[in-house]
Amino acid sequence: IDRSSLPPGSKVINEPLPFYAINKALVRTGAIFTLAMIFVIGLLVLNINRRKRTEEALLALKDTLQEQYEELQVNEESLRDQNDELLAAEEMLRVQINDYETSQKRLKDSEARYRSIIKASPDDITITDLTGRILMVSPVALTLFHCEREDELLGHFVTDFIVPEDRNRASHNVTLMFQGVMPGPDEYRGLRTDGSTFDMEVNSKFIQDAEGQSTNMVFIVRDITNRKEYEKEQLKIEKLESLGVLAGGIAHDFNNIMTGIMGNISFAQIFLDVTHKSSKPLIEAEKASIRATELAHQLLTFARGGEPIKKVVSLQHLVNETVSLVLHGSNVKGTIDIPDSIYAIEADEGQMSQVFHNIIINAVQAMPGGGTLIVTALNETLSSPNALTLPAGVYVKISFTDQGCGISDDDLKRIFDPYFTTKPSGTGLGLASVHSIVSRHGGHIGASSDASKGTTFTIHLLSTGKTHLKHQTDSITQNTGDHKGGSILVMDDEEMIRNMTTEMLEYLGYQVTTCENGAGAISRYKAAKESGAPFSAVIMDLTIPGGMGGKETAQQILAIDPKACLIVSSGYSNDPIMSDYCIFGFTGAMAKPYNIKGLGQLLSSVLPKC
Repeated sequence: IDRSSLPPGSKVINEPLPFYAINKALVRTGAIFTLAMIFVIGLLVLNINRRKRTEEALLALKDTLQEQYEELQVNEESLRDQNDELLAAEEMLRVQINDYETSQKRLKDSEARYRSIIKASPDDITITDLTGRILMVSPVALTLFHCEREDELLGHFVTDFIVPEDRNRASHNVTLMFQGVMPGPDEYRGLRTDGSTFDMEVNSKFIQDAEGQSTNMVFIVRDITNRKEYEKEQLKIEKLESLGVLAGGIAHDFNNIMTGIMGNISFAQIFLDVTHKSSKPLIEAEKASIRATELAHQLLTFARGGEPIKKVVSLQHLVNETVSLVLHGSNVKGTIDIPDSIYAIEADEGQMSQVFHNIIINAVQAMPGGGTLIVTALNETLSSPNALTLPAGVYVKISFTDQGCGISDDDLKRIFDPYFTTKPSGTGLGLASVHSIVSRHGGHIGASSDASKGTTFTIHLLSTGKTHLKHQTDSITQNTGDHKGGSILVMDDEEMIRNMTTEMLEYLGYQVTTCENGAGAISRYKAAKESGAPFSAVIMDLTIPGGMGGKETAQQILAIDPKACLIVSSGYSNDPIMSDYCIFGFTGAMAKPYNIKGLGQLLSSVLPKC
């Protein structure tokens, strides 16, 4: 024993232990060991039992877990199937959502297009229930019926906006719709909210649902006021054209008669000295005859149109004569300021006289209490382009200024429109014909007005660039020496004209042959040419009732002799052939009525060319 390892105070016995003590100790130790072994064995047994129970429990748990695992696998498969179903359902839902969104977009687009169409439609589109009560109107309705808000129309019956005398007819048409008879467009007088009326055309239809049941009615309302006015204007034009045809026939006969009168007057003046007492009455009779022919000519100018037959005209003479004639006996004074340096114009004297006549008449009517009409003219050179949109050239500018009441701005824009008039008894043809004539002369007419100063009409006409001798109203004695003679063939169905023309031509030094129609003219011309003594010229009437007229006769004579000198004459002064005679093979044109002076001047200018 290592004494040093003993705790302090310990005793070491060195004597040997007795056997009993050793045996006792051994017994005690054996008992303890046995108990320990029993305990250990008990523990082992207990542990074995526990282990066995644990293994059994583990086996049972394993079986349970196996069952649960298998069940979980089944559930997993089921969940997988359910997940696939959910995914499929989700995809289907996504497709349905996309379809819904697409259909919604299409619906919105369709609605937007529908609203755009409704807004863009020039006609009112009104939707009602089946009783005719208004549910919706397009924006046009506000303008059409003079409303500021839609609620002035909504809730009312459509018949409330039709004049009372047309409502029964409108209701009858709706009844026909319910009976399956769809009436076509019908016209009514519309009644606006302010009490005014207008012409409207209404189309009506049912709106049906998917099952084909009628749910609403739609009325398409169109303002046809302008169309009705246009139809009225067309009717007026047709009547005017009919009047023109009638007037043309009358004018033809009238001009034939006036040819005899004026021709004989002018012929008689040749044999009278200017100092003779009959000279002045004959001059006045000739003037009156000219005015009489102008009346028919003025009617034809607007009723039938026609290009002007132009010649060089003295503007001074034309203005002076027209102002003197129109203002004679009125309380309006005419002041004319046209210098001698003013250029002449190429114009149809009768048509231009009508222009000045109508403007002066308007001025007189604008000054019922009297006043002054100032007429001025000046030469003006226009470059191109210009505000009047006229070709560049030298023009004559004529102004007519009155001291009347003036014209409002709104009326000023329409004064040249056909049938527009502010006068209770006016026809609206005066200024329209003025505009038509000036335009056909290649000119321009405009107007300006001031309520405090009056109105000014300004006309621009292309000039010749040269002055013209003052027109002489006295008859000029013809000098037969101006004509070199020759033979003239005269074709006219009027015996009076043939006789008068023969006398005048013979006085001028020509030999004359006459005939009544084209067939006679062709045979005589052919015979004269074959005999070696052809006619110097042929004067032929354009229109021969029941026979061949000038146009057809000219074609056949030109076939015989392409160099034939042909002069067309007609009482239809507005016939296109008279203004474009060269196109039809004529060398000259002479409108009826004519006198010896005009006849002589024409032959003097035409024969040297043939």
